[in-house]
Parts: sequence; structure tokens; C-alpha cells
Amino acid sequence: MTTESPKASRTLRFAALLAAVGMAGSVAFYWWVLRPPRSIQAFVNTGVTVVRAPIAGRLDLDPEVRVGRSVEASDTLGMIESHVENPLVSQLLVQERQTEALVATLEQQLAGTKLRIEARQQLVARFTRENEEQKRLQERYYRSQINTVREELRRAVVGAEVAASEVRRTEKLYERGVSSGVALERVVGTGREANANVSAQKARLAQFEAGLEASAAGLQLDGPRTLSEPESRLRDLHTELVDLEQAGADTERRLDGARRELAVVREQLLSQQRTPVRSQKPGVIWSVEAHSGENVPANGGIAQLVDCRDVWVEAFFDEADTARMGIGDPVAVKLLYGDRTWPGKIETLRAGAGRVTVGQYVVDPPPEIARRQLPVRVMTARVRVDWGTDLAPEKFCFAGSSVEVVLR
Repeated sequence: MTTESPKASRTLRFAALLAAVGMAGSVAFYWWVLRPPRSIQAFVNTGVTVVRAPIAGRLDLDPEVRVGRSVEASDTLGMIESHVENPLVSQLLVQERQTEALVATLEQQLAGTKLRIEARQQLVARFTRENEEQKRLQERYYRSQINTVREELRRAVVGAEVAASEVRRTEKLYERGVSSGVALERVVGTGREANANVSAQKARLAQFEAGLEASAAGLQLDGPRTLSEPESRLRDLHTELVDLEQAGADTERRLDGARRELAVVREQLLSQQRTPVRSQKPGVIWSVEAHSGENVPANGGIAQLVDCRDVWVEAFFDEADTARMGIGDPVAVKLLYGDRTWPGKIETLRAGAGRVTVGQYVVDPPPEIARRQLPVRVMTARVRVDWGTDLAPEKFCFAGSSVEVVLR
């Protein structure tokens, strides 16, 4: 049986120790250099919307409002009935009475304007008929006179032609010495009278034709050269109608505005006495802070909603990993207690968190650091995750769940 010398045994132990140290160094090198950065702590975060009471009063909450229920924007979660003194209600009541009085006054004005318009329209119809009848009679009169004058003009022209012929015959007889100068002068005078009669009949014809034309235009040539009485009154009535219709339109516009204002005031008054509690955004009820029968103050919290449309991960890394991380770097997000993994990208990096006082307005450290649950030298990463269709409202879209974030 062969036995090892003490020297050889020591050599073997030393070699084994060197091998162990080398392996430990390799593991440490991988751990600190080659191993991708991992989050020290990470959790799923999302926005929370607070549903608040629009007025102070007694809350009557819908029985279906409970934690975990999904709601849509503008869903009614309950009603609040005001039973407290509200100065705004008194103001709205005064405004309602004033607006009602204004509406009544404008309605009365509009009714009066419409009656005046109706009366003017009746006068217009009456004077229109009178004007048309007067024009018709004047037209008959002038046409009759024109026909008479034309006949008289025709006879006057014939008489003038006969007188002219007699003048020519008497002149010839006078030249022969058969007729005297007195007879010639008498015949010439008769011819001149005949020509004057022709001119007079032509003037009368022109006068009656002008009268016919003026009558068609509503003018009168006999007496003052103005519009006829019916035509003048009609034009005045049309002007009055235009003014009244404009005034009626203005009153109607003011009345419509007053009625809309009254509707708004009444709606505001109703909302101050009894108003629904509505969700402003879609989400999942995270907590119920007030219950039916409770008196809630104005703007008091009633429920909190988790917004499943915007879900991200807050991850905290060792600050030593800062040089190996950057905006847009891909990461893998894994549920800490589960087997689900999702891809994501780093949106923001905030290194050095925890070196400012809590509440300082420039930076607020994560509450975990403030409570010293994490090392001070950490870096906060906001990770945008591609959740696909895995955000289940019944699980509050993983809000608050612990995850692990590993740089890819």
C-alpha cells in the first residue's frame, strides 16, 4: 500500500484551493461584469383617478359600486342630495326669477310686435286692393280720353286739310280778281284756326298718354305731382313692416337667449340640489371611500379608479449599473410570483434618487427609499411594457404587483 508524503498532500490541497479561488473569481467576474443588470425591486404602477363629490350632501351610492368593478367614462356611480345651506342656491333662485321676468317681458313684446305686423299687413292688403282699383279706373279713364282725343285730332286734321285747300283756291281767285282781299283774309284765318286746333288736339293726346303712363307707375299728374294716396300709403306701410319685422327678429333673438339662459340656470339649480356622481375616466374601482347614507363634503373623495389604459413599471437598480443602461434599452419584465414575462423598454432613468429631503419641490425620492427599504444608492427606471391583452381589469391590471426587470 502506497502512502503520500506530507509534502505531496500539502501540494494537492494548495492546488485545490487555487482552483476553488479561480472558480469563485470567475463567478464573481460574471456576476459583476457579464451578468445583465437586474432590478433590486420593481412593481407595476398606474394612474389613479379620484371620483369626487360635486356638491356637499347625502350620498346614495349605486349598489353595484364595489371594488374591482369596471366603469366607463360618465358612468353614474350614485346621487348626492343637498340638505345643507348653499349660498349658490340662493343666488341661482334670484337669477331664475329675474330671467323668468325677462322672458315674460320679451314674450309680451314679441306678441305686441306680431299684432302690429298683422295689422300693418291687413292695411297693406287693403291699400293694395284700393291702389289696384284706382289704377284700373285711371287706366280706363285715360284710355277713353285718348280714344276721344285721337278721334278729335283726326277730325281736326281733316278740317285743317280742307281749310288749306280753301286757302289755296281763294288765293287763286284773288289773283284773278274774282275774290276780294277780305275773303282771302277770312279764309287764311280759318286755316290758321284749323292748324291751331290740330296742335291743341296733339297736346291733349300727349297729356293723356303721359297720364296713363304715370298712373301705371303710381303717380298722379292732376294736382300735386306726387304719388297717389294709396301708393304713398303702401310705401309707408312697407317701410313700417320692415322696421317691425326687424324689431320682432331682434326681440326673438333676445328671447331665445333668455330662454337658453333660464334653462342653464335651472339646470345649475337642480345640480346644486340633486346631482349624479359620475366617473370622469374609464377604469377599475380600486377603493370605495364613502358609502350610502354618509354625508360627504363638496369635492370629497368617493372612490378611486385604476386607469388600465396607462400601466407601467417602476424599477429600482443599483446605481453602479448606470453606465450599462440607457433610454430605450429593451428589458424583460417578469412577475415575481408567476411565470409571465413581457417585453418592455426603458422610458426614463433617474439616478441618485434618495439624496434629497422628502417633500423637497425639485425631486421626491421613492417612498421605499424614504423608508430605507432600499439602498440609498439606487437608480429609478420607468419601464413601458408591451402587455398585449394580458391586462385583466378583474386583477386591477396588475397594479401594485411585484415584478423583476432584467436588461436584455
